[in-house]
Amino acid sequence: MGYVDGEFLLPFWDDHLFLACLKTDLAQQYADSSYLLVPFVQVLDSPAECVCGPLNLGQIHTCVKKLDQLLKANPKLKIALCVEDKSDLLINAAFVLGCYLVIIEHQEPNDVWSEVSCLDSITDGFHDPNSNPDCDFCLSLLDCWTAIAQARSLGWLDRLDIREYAHYANPLEGDLHIVIPDELVLLQGPVALDDGADFRDDGLRRVFSPSFYLAGAFPDMSVRHVARIEPPCYADAAFESSGLACHALDHDAPFPPPAVVASFLHLCRTARRRGHAVAL
Repeated sequence: MGYVDGEFLLPFWDDHLFLACLKTDLAQQYADSSYLLVPFVQVLDSPAECVCGPLNLGQIHTCVKKLDQLLKANPKLKIALCVEDKSDLLINAAFVLGCYLVIIEHQEPNDVWSEVSCLDSITDGFHDPNSNPDCDFCLSLLDCWTAIAQARSLGWLDRLDIREYAHYANPLEGDLHIVIPDELVLLQGPVALDDGADFRDDGLRRVFSPSFYLAGAFPDMSVRHVARIEPPCYADAAFESSGLACHALDHDAPFPPPAVVASFLHLCRTARRRGHAVAL
């Protein structure tokens, strides 16, 4: 990788895929050659300011699909995914390229990393946005690619209904993320609303009541268990009256202690055997 004054062109996959961080004059130079420069935000199809942390499965699906289309439509060109300077988008652009290789080309995460390990010197991974100073762990690109490879090998990606995922992942439609299709979903803690409404717009954030999830998302996903890891802002009865079981996994530690993890895994295994999903 050539890296000068914040600029580089890094091969990800032979002469097919590259990660680029180029200023205007160099970008024009490469654009006039055998490279097709593609801004990452164009592939992402989302405003740059909306990207925070690793991309979700819906965004990964969109990006990988577009990269595949670009490669098939331009077999003689080198596709370079471009970011500006050393922006926060850099690590997600690298993540997307690795996801393409893991999902479409079935490459092993360690093999992908061995080709681009120099990124370790200019990116520091994904950090927990939690403001708690004790939450200082970091997810590396290799960690994330390994998770995607595991999901692929277990068939989770094939089982994922991407339209359903995108619908419920929308912050206006539940802000709910499918982790394992028909088995595990994640969501912000529901809030009991005084007026009995399904949701309320609170500044720039929409909060949802238990009734919102009971009306559509949970039945659609076969959710029969609701687990929480912090004190709730709703009454368990709101779910239990509809036949769902509530499970308290509250803890005060920065990270879930082993006993809490063991209880959660036991719950997930039990629910799976009965064909039910868990909402956490």
